[in-house]
Amino acid sequence: MAVTQVRKLQILAHGECRDEILVELRKLAAVHVSDVKTLLPDGENHLPSFLESSIAQAEAKLQAVRHCLEFGDKYLPKPPLTQSLFAGRPVFTQREVDEVIAGFELETFSADCSEIEKELHENENQIGKKQILLEDMVHWQHLDSPLEHSRDTRRTRLTLGICDARTFPVLEDELAEASPLHHIEVIEYSRTSVSMVLLYVKELEETFLPVLRKHGWRAIQFIGLTGTPAEILERVREQISDLRERNERLKERVVEEFVPIRDKLLLLVDHYSEELRTLQLQRRFLFTARTFVINGWVLASEEKNLRRRLNELTKDVEVRCLDPAATDVIPVMLTNQPLTRPFTLITDMYGRPQYRELDPTPLLAPFFALFFGICLGDAGYGLVLAFFSFILLAKFRVRGGARHLLQILVIGGLA
Repeated sequence: MAVTQVRKLQILAHGECRDEILVELRKLAAVHVSDVKTLLPDGENHLPSFLESSIAQAEAKLQAVRHCLEFGDKYLPKPPLTQSLFAGRPVFTQREVDEVIAGFELETFSADCSEIEKELHENENQIGKKQILLEDMVHWQHLDSPLEHSRDTRRTRLTLGICDARTFPVLEDELAEASPLHHIEVIEYSRTSVSMVLLYVKELEETFLPVLRKHGWRAIQFIGLTGTPAEILERVREQISDLRERNERLKERVVEEFVPIRDKLLLLVDHYSEELRTLQLQRRFLFTARTFVINGWVLASEEKNLRRRLNELTKDVEVRCLDPAATDVIPVMLTNQPLTRPFTLITDMYGRPQYRELDPTPLLAPFFALFFGICLGDAGYGLVLAFFSFILLAKFRVRGGARHLLQILVIGGLA
């Protein structure tokens, strides 16, 4: 029913025991580590040379696992909303955890995911380019001549182009006035544009080009394409279909390979996240050539347990615990009875009290529940809200703030 009592903690130990001590501290879950930099001038703490490289390796592994998860999840069927909101994490035995960590070939699997992702991306780019080609080529589908035959001669220019349909009659008249030595064959006439083949003598190019530009002329070139536009359209549509089928097969392969190992990837995310946090935490330690020092806080109720476990672990450790000083910035942990514990969520929304202040949660809880019931106003609504909140608590493994919120809704609904 109050702010939990803590004591200032100092641990001095031999460097060879660092990993074992960190494991014990993590299991105990009762220690808050302070940053030793606040006690030292810059440059006096000599971090081990391996630490930063180990952090970089852990970050790279974590990034690789997360990338694999994000990539695979994109192609999995979407689960129902309730399942996605309340689905619990998979459960592993310690033996299974050790086997996954030791045996999973992350580098190989990550490389496979990157290769498939690259191929999917390249195929999508090709599909996009070919669809643009289709949009351009469809205006010329009634042209019977193969595109490779549409080329200049020694004295004439043959060009495909599009101009504004509204001024096309004027364009025809102005070109006729400029010279009769030309020919226009309209391939498609739409409401906004005219697709046509224009043939003229090269000597007239300087005369014709200003007229063409004035009427929105846009020359079209299909470099490297052979066959008639209709044949090209059919060929490109087949290519797009083949690329889409290839992508579908790749996505099916992703699902087949990803589903059986998704739980293992989730486990690896937790493992490498914890490994990274543990390594980053060591930046807060004080290191010498052979020893290290941890400054922090320990729950007063766990002080004896901490001493016992570390002394059983190694003789090369010294544990000191002191009462907090008046000037210390002390971390705050609230301890409440089961009935009022959910309302810690409300207290945290407005800020936790200082270490030597009163915990308002036990006083807040009954009044919050009472006024929640008054605001709800209808006993039937309250019972329905409490019932469904209780069902969610009973059927789904809800943890953390979501669990506290549902518990508050049960209490408030009954109130």
